[in-house]
Amino acid sequence: MALRWAMYMQADDVLGGHREGGGAGRQTLTTKYGLGTFAFDELNQRANECLAEVKKKKDWSKPAGFAEEVMCRFARGKAGYALADTTSSREFPVSPGYLQSLIDWVEKAIKTNEKGDALEALALYLLLLLPACIPHQNVLAEQKINETDVLVHNLSQTPTVVTELLGRQFLIECKNRKVKTDVSDIGYFLYRMKLTHTKFGIIFSRKGITGEDNKDAGYELIRRAFHEDDLVCVIMNDTDLDELASGKQQSFWWMLLDKIERLRFGKSAKN
Repeated sequence: MALRWAMYMQADDVLGGHREGGGAGRQTLTTKYGLGTFAFDELNQRANECLAEVKKKKDWSKPAGFAEEVMCRFARGKAGYALADTTSSREFPVSPGYLQSLIDWVEKAIKTNEKGDALEALALYLLLLLPACIPHQNVLAEQKINETDVLVHNLSQTPTVVTELLGRQFLIECKNRKVKTDVSDIGYFLYRMKLTHTKFGIIFSRKGITGEDNKDAGYELIRRAFHEDDLVCVIMNDTDLDELASGKQQSFWWMLLDKIERLRFGKSAKN
């Protein structure tokens, strides 16, 4: 965890206009925590990209103004696997300000051709908070028969509750629309889970899915997939994202646990 925090500090130093190539940040990351030179240079490059964007737009409220954005861009690069060594068995905490900036982008992007990119960026950030989880965007299958919005690898060297419940790989689908995700899209996602032998998946659907109120259509299909094929698929909607950004929910991980429990066992009688 200390290594991850040190990387955030280095990103903040660059965004703040301090020295990027030397000083205590470099010494701490490279000697005490063993971050390689390639990864360190990649981190600085992503931080400088964000700094240039902020200076151009003169708006620090955008995602590029946060160290968390630097880390997300770092995760997408060739050095991203270095983040697997920067986790423990604990989840990394949510940054409410950064998450809210992503939510704002998602809401504005629904009217543009960036709507898919915005929601995928938000999903990638939340998934990076899970212990040893490294997400990859837009993974194209052989023969180009389908594309996965986000594929997540859990690279923990030892088994944890996260690997036990979610598996070593799991799939993410992002639907940034003004309407609920319907049964055909849900069915296709569940089919791809089955084809890839992944047992866990998340659909980020801002407006939710069909059938959540009367327990039919999309919702019922997810329940049947669990009972018949042991596939666990949960939904993240606008309400969930707002709760995370406002601090009403303890963490992303606990939110997932609650959703998994409800799918498998039902709702607590006390809630």
